[in-house]
Amino acid sequence: MMANYGRPSAGAEHEMRPLVASYEQGRGLIGRRAQTVVLSLLASLLILTHYSAFVEGVIFPRVFYGEVLNLGEQLLALGLALVPSLWMPNRLTKVSDPIVLTLYLIGYLPIALLVPRLAHDGAPGFQVVAVILLGLGLLEVMRNLPAIRTRIALRNHQLFRRGLIVASLVSTAVTLLAYGLPTQLIGLDYVYVAREVFNNFASDEMIRAIANYLIQWNVIIFLPYICVTSENKKSLITSVIYLFFTAFLYFNITSYQIVLVIPLVLVGFFFLYKFVKRHGLNVIVMGFCALMVVGGILSFVFRNTEYELIASMPVYRFVHIPGLLGSLYLDAFSTDVVARSTAGVHPGYIVGSLYFGDSTMLATTSFWFIAFAEYQYAGIIAVSILLGMYLWLIDCVVDPSFDVLLFSLSGVIAYFLVGAGLGTAMMTYGLLPLLILCAIAPRIRKRRPG
Repeated sequence: MMANYGRPSAGAEHEMRPLVASYEQGRGLIGRRAQTVVLSLLASLLILTHYSAFVEGVIFPRVFYGEVLNLGEQLLALGLALVPSLWMPNRLTKVSDPIVLTLYLIGYLPIALLVPRLAHDGAPGFQVVAVILLGLGLLEVMRNLPAIRTRIALRNHQLFRRGLIVASLVSTAVTLLAYGLPTQLIGLDYVYVAREVFNNFASDEMIRAIANYLIQWNVIIFLPYICVTSENKKSLITSVIYLFFTAFLYFNITSYQIVLVIPLVLVGFFFLYKFVKRHGLNVIVMGFCALMVVGGILSFVFRNTEYELIASMPVYRFVHIPGLLGSLYLDAFSTDVVARSTAGVHPGYIVGSLYFGDSTMLATTSFWFIAFAEYQYAGIIAVSILLGMYLWLIDCVVDPSFDVLLFSLSGVIAYFLVGAGLGTAMMTYGLLPLLILCAIAPRIRKRRPG
């Protein structure tokens, strides 16, 4: 059932329509004690994860870790981590709200809590966190500028949906033309070997470049839209099966685990939507907090056992990796020496070569640190403002019937921003095509029973 933020009457069809309730009604944690407590618990938990098995050097060598913070510095890190909670949304009033909140949880919190501690001596850990905090504030200002009605929607919903189905099939065909059918199923223990084969696959370079874009766009844009616009349960089930089948096919071609994770995140956020509408965005915060609690407990229970890596995966993937890579980018690019000597090389390859001893390793991190590597503090501010403008445009052009689609994609969008530069997220991962789709796609119809 498609939700309704408050549709206009027939006579107001061409007037500028407020997409959601007013800004003041759903923002800020001042006076909202429950969410403040949850966020405080979450931040405290993330500090405790400093001392889990991973940070003790089981997975990463000690050389990656800097000085131990004293109590005052740890409290400062906690304070910087919690400042954005003063303006984080607590109710779903704009389609960009869950994107910003998820970006705060998996993007900013690990950076604020871990980078100052993991940064090497002399690296400006607290300074870069303060600049990112400023950038997050400017992002919030930009996305809450007065809305402008800019939507140019097409009329024929069925024709548009069939066009995306054709686009999805063409995307798969181009991918198979570039890389061929997979000859074997790829196991998780064979991922990196298979990825090397994929990266060095001998085929037409132009077709490969097009296929690499279409793989992402198909899983992130075409197929989610096809699923959400299904008009009955049978069509929905068929579309979801096709989504998972395509993702599985792409994984066995590219060996990128992200194409398997995307459908799971989409389906998870899809079913989470009705709880968020009823109970507010606190559901996302509490769910993430619960995931960190379970991960933190398991990392200690299974410490020094063969199950340690799997048990610690939630904390490892969503906390330690962003914090660690952020500190490495800070250490590598806090001076101009590295930037001048490696001009034209992606910062991820530089970090992979300097700290992991592998010049072919692309160690990517959040769009903030990618921008820092290229333009220092000015880059952090610039990409924050640009992302705020993008989210403002999404809120301006989106139709209320797209709320489920955008909410389902919010976790994926935030995850891409945590693991890639803004330019890469916009084109390779499809954020810009998604904006265009939201601007021209017809209103999504309500699903019929049966």
